[in-house]
Amino acid sequence: MIMTIEIIDPLASKYYRALNPEIESVPYKKTHSKIELLESDRMRITVEGDDLSAIRGTFNSYLNWIKIVEENLDI
Repeated sequence: MIMTIEIIDPLASKYYRALNPEIESVPYKKTHSKIELLESDRMRITVEGDDLSAIRGTFNSYLNWIKIVEENLDI
């Protein structure tokens, strides 16, 4: 199973730089994650695995990190 989200935002490259290191620290071992900067304003996060609950948990972690980055960019 694969879950993907694309973020289209002028600040996508900043999201990418902030989130890319998190790939190494994702606590879920049942999933594989990939973050790609497609263009300066487009980023894609892909989470793959066999366990839907693990995929959802990993994806929720990324969404929470995105929210944190967004809040810090507003400061």
